[in-house]
Amino acid sequence: MRRKNAFSIASLVLAFAMLFSSCSKSTVHGSDGAAKGSGGNGGSNDLDGISGTDASDADSVADGSTAEGEHTDAAGSNADDYEVVKTWAGLKEGASFQTLYEGACNRGFLSFSVVWCAPTFRLDTKKELDGFISNYQEVLQLDTEKHGLPAFSEATEKFDDEFFSNNSLVVVYVHVDKNDTCGYTVDHIGKDKYDQPNVGNCWVVDILRSPMDNPVEEEEMGFLFVISVSDDELKSYIDMYHESKGLIGTGDSGKDGITGIIIDRTK
Repeated sequence: MRRKNAFSIASLVLAFAMLFSSCSKSTVHGSDGAAKGSGGNGGSNDLDGISGTDASDADSVADGSTAEGEHTDAAGSNADDYEVVKTWAGLKEGASFQTLYEGACNRGFLSFSVVWCAPTFRLDTKKELDGFISNYQEVLQLDTEKHGLPAFSEATEKFDDEFFSNNSLVVVYVHVDKNDTCGYTVDHIGKDKYDQPNVGNCWVVDILRSPMDNPVEEEEMGFLFVISVSDDELKSYIDMYHESKGLIGTGDSGKDGITGIIIDRTK
């Protein structure tokens, strides 16, 4: 009887240990390895904006992260494998962010109610980058630095014809309402990590929307995430997307199959 009781106690201990291990896998960690709660500040793989006016407030950032860490899902995040820059892109007075829908390469996805897509652009030449700035400079504050984030025009001025000979910039716009208390951070790039419907074989930028400890609530905000990626990588996904949709040899073969998705972690 004592052996059976000892066995039962050992089994319970083992079960609790396995349960604890399972729960800990979903915990968000900063780059220093310290665990973060679901509503706590993590960090970012890019430049972050601060909500205060003093440099000592740099841990209160506009994307829900600290300058030292990274606010992503701990399992499977690959954002550090890419060059990702978060830039300020607030709306100009009287402008509407829906203007961006018309030129977005994922405009077909933007009408899907089951997936929260963000306007996404592929810029694969220096001329297209210059054209993007020219087309949207009356809509977005592309020359403005704010909340510690660089201006889009400043952050992208280094990308020249040599860069674009084998690479592209994928640009994702995120609009943040005045009373939004969440941060937005790139978590995963490439194949959609969260198995969202309708995006299939697309090349996806998964952006987490997570609660912040110190949100910026006094204004609307806008961000442009700029991701550097090789043309070969994009082509492999675009080819798969076209094949799955029966679109080989039709349409704009260089722009289809690329989208940014907001993953809402508040629900």
